[in-house]
Amino acid sequence: MKKIKLSILLILFSISIFAQPKMGPKIQWEEDNWNWGRIIMEKGVVSHVFKFMNVGDEPTKILEVISSCGCTAAEWTNESILPQKYGFVKVNFDPKGKLGINSKYVNVKMNSITSPYVLTLNGEVITNKWQTYKYKYQYGNLAVVNNKINVGRIKENNTYSFDIALANTGKKEIEIKRIYNSPNFKIEYKSSFIGIGDELVLRCVYSPIKPTIFGENQHEIKILTDDDTLALKSFFITSEVVEDFSVLTKKQIKRAPILSFDKTEEQFGTIKDTDIKTTLFKLSNNGKNDLVIRKIINKSESIEVSTDKTIIKKGEVATLTIMYSPKNYIGVDQRFINIITNDPKNSSSEVSIKSYVLPAE
Repeated sequence: MKKIKLSILLILFSISIFAQPKMGPKIQWEEDNWNWGRIIMEKGVVSHVFKFMNVGDEPTKILEVISSCGCTAAEWTNESILPQKYGFVKVNFDPKGKLGINSKYVNVKMNSITSPYVLTLNGEVITNKWQTYKYKYQYGNLAVVNNKINVGRIKENNTYSFDIALANTGKKEIEIKRIYNSPNFKIEYKSSFIGIGDELVLRCVYSPIKPTIFGENQHEIKILTDDDTLALKSFFITSEVVEDFSVLTKKQIKRAPILSFDKTEEQFGTIKDTDIKTTLFKLSNNGKNDLVIRKIINKSESIEVSTDKTIIKKGEVATLTIMYSPKNYIGVDQRFINIITNDPKNSSSEVSIKSYVLPAE
């Protein structure tokens, strides 16, 4: 009887073993993200091998690897990978024409439950070919240092020179068809053609426009080329134009206007995001000549600014009215308004408003 019971137990145990479901193929990657750091474009293709183990109990196979970019190609293990064996995906990246930060990925499709897998690769492509200018960005088939140029502070009657350097990283010669710019830019260059691997430098001389717009000025230079990747290339020029007080005589400086405020900050305290608040700032002229408000710079959509006069005579006061609406902003909020005047010692001044905004019920 004991032998019969033992036999039955052995049969049941065997059945339970064979009845256990199989795990199937299961993939464990050594890593799924790789950063090359800095990649020198002239050195050509760089590669990285992603390794994985089949930790499942059935063979697996890579069915397809899809790259996110034509500059990225992949090789992989073609045969089936048995349990506890390794496979690989080798990713090759061609940095030509890819200056700047690059983030690429490949999708790996396999016969496992968690397929597809995404492998990510990052790196910054730089060039050592052109030593004079450090090209950082790819603009179609042209490399550029930057397409945003800030010339900084410049006096109203001065000029500022800068270069726009272009390097051809493509596979054919590029021609500059036309340059669109405002009259306050003078642009010179030696040729309209940029050969393969060559660079062309545009020498630019900038003068503030007349009549003078004080404060921040923004301009755009457009370069039309026959680059079949990106024909029109825009460069954005920013400057801060200030009044040239160096031309004033000692007598003129002595009689110059003097700006003063009754306050430079208004604190509204705690308000609701639907409230509308108004405050007044008083601007006085304590000098002898007329004080002229050249420009009021307000970069906030939450604020409306107006003044009752732009010319303040000796001893007079102007009122600056500021109307503020948080426009659904929540939390601590501080906004600044810049006033440009002809006060030689205080030509650019700021006033601000501050509040703590709560949501309306």
